[in-house]
Amino acid sequence: MDGMGVYTWADGRCYMGEYKDDKKHGYGIYKWADGRLYLGQWMRGKQHGLGIYKTAETNFNTVFGKRANVSNGMMSKQ
Repeated sequence: MDGMGVYTWADGRCYMGEYKDDKKHGYGIYKWADGRLYLGQWMRGKQHGLGIYKTAETNFNTVFGKRANVSNGMMSKQ
């Protein structure tokens, strides 16, 4: 698949976003069955770049695939 798409697993997980070569690539939203949520960038099927990871208790700004500083639940690029 290339372009925008939605995929829902039988266990309730769901991805809505961009695909390239049948992999999550670009911007997308991934929701776990327990309600956790990742909104952000993907590269070749993996979380990569800037994103927000949300749980019922908290939100984290994250950076995947790069060095990052962590402070009070906030992450920023170096």
